[in-house]
Amino acid sequence: MNFDFSSLSFDFDLFGENNDDRETCELLKTAKLNLRPVTFENACDMAKAIDLTEDYFALVSGKFVFGDLLEALCLKKALKPVRLYVSTLGLSPDNVDSLVNIVDYLYMEEINLIVSSYYAATERNKNIPYMVEQFAGRNINVAVCANHAKLALFECEEQSFLIFGSANLSSSNNLEVFALVHDPSVVEYARRLMSGIMSRWTVIRGSTRETVFQNNKNNRNKALYQAALQFLRED
Repeated sequence: MNFDFSSLSFDFDLFGENNDDRETCELLKTAKLNLRPVTFENACDMAKAIDLTEDYFALVSGKFVFGDLLEALCLKKALKPVRLYVSTLGLSPDNVDSLVNIVDYLYMEEINLIVSSYYAATERNKNIPYMVEQFAGRNINVAVCANHAKLALFECEEQSFLIFGSANLSSSNNLEVFALVHDPSVVEYARRLMSGIMSRWTVIRGSTRETVFQNNKNNRNKALYQAALQFLRED
């Protein structure tokens, strides 16, 4: 396990002779994150440090965008996944570019992306048009549902693995929980679950340039959960 608290400072002096206001200001000042730039290079450093034959559970300091780690793993570990499943609350235009990079230079069969209905609603006039434009003609599909899960599943010919934790694709500058597992039963369960969501609530099929919003129904709360479980029973 790798517990990295190097980005935090806990040098609090709460018992001085000054007044409460000054103590409050000092606490806020010293509790701030000692920010380093959030860069793709930091994601590459983590990718290089990961041994893909091992399982991990760790806290990471957030000095990179989680979405960058997916691209960095492909680059630094020479991964050639057949498919990539990604589930996130939302994503940034940079994340969109990163997914396009992955599918383009790896000639992957497909990327299946699950985003939240909250993201689709709040970004419908901002990031969504850019995502639709960039995914058009590429093997990237998008499903929308009441989603808050953060997962990335690399489906590889040799050994598939699952990454999950607290970070959205665009998250950075926060402590985040990170786990990487290879257990075939866990990976297959996650694959089937995400495949079920994609089969029911895909709204964009990049390869055919279709938008199929009529599929995006009954995908909230209890109905979503029951439908996902039903798919697992049927598969």
